[in-house]
Amino acid sequence: MNCEHQKQPCQLFDSIFPMSFDTSQRLDSFEIDILHQKGAFELPPRDVQDELISLFFTWVAPIVPVIQEADFLRRYRDPLNSPSILLLQSIFVSVSRFPRTALSNYGQECQQTDTKTFFKRAKALYDAGYEQDQVTIIQSLVLMGWYWHGPQDVTENGLFYYSRLAIAVAQECDMYRSAELTHLTHSERRLYKRIWWTLFTRDRTVTVAYGRPTSIWLDQSNVDSITEDDFVEEGHTPNPVHVQFFLQYVELTKILHMSMIRPIDQRGGSLAEAAQSEYELNRWLLNCPEVMRWKQSRHEFWASLLHYAYK
Repeated sequence: MNCEHQKQPCQLFDSIFPMSFDTSQRLDSFEIDILHQKGAFELPPRDVQDELISLFFTWVAPIVPVIQEADFLRRYRDPLNSPSILLLQSIFVSVSRFPRTALSNYGQECQQTDTKTFFKRAKALYDAGYEQDQVTIIQSLVLMGWYWHGPQDVTENGLFYYSRLAIAVAQECDMYRSAELTHLTHSERRLYKRIWWTLFTRDRTVTVAYGRPTSIWLDQSNVDSITEDDFVEEGHTPNPVHVQFFLQYVELTKILHMSMIRPIDQRGGSLAEAAQSEYELNRWLLNCPEVMRWKQSRHEFWASLLHYAYK
């Protein structure tokens, strides 16, 4: 008997999501054929998908909490009500650089399903207008903005482009004006707030990274501050460490606006502004919850990441 472990072939399969009648009416057969040729509907084996999604909610979602975990997982497990294929491919973009245990069971072809491959699939779906739900489009654009192919990748294929595109679509949906969202359910308003504040943090960090003008100004928005309540989901108990990380990350990013963004946008800042920024940073550090305090004797990942941003 040959006891050597045999690797399974990588059988990428066509999307199990049935195309809706509306989609088939909007896209002609030529457009749909192009999407098939670009592999837009191809997905890794199910166990690889499971691992990628687990990695996403463990390591990426705490930084960009734009997806309601309980609702997404319910749909992921329901073949009759599956999540958007655009959103799935975008999630895979954001986590495909992570080491994946499940891939070791498959051949070389599957192991080479890398970030660029997932990005091309997501981009093809987005460019074709395959997805019509605006919230799903924003969520996907945020995650596509995690794609970074190199230091020159700052235009249409980079995080700057997709972050700004996500902000533009969110503004079209009035996500920056709470008064316009009274028609939404409480759960939907929570999600909108999480998305908007995620866009705010991405806008500020991308601005610092590339020295670009900001797209979101808080004095033009009336969205309430994000709170622990915004992470409450039916059938799901949020990780309190993840929640506190994002709450403190938002507060730190607001201070970043005063200390770094304003000089970029307004050609320098006064000594008084610099002193105020220093004061706000010290106050933030003093009031930082215990679970988010970095200590040399206790190396907790999320506390360390937050204080790396602080430094």
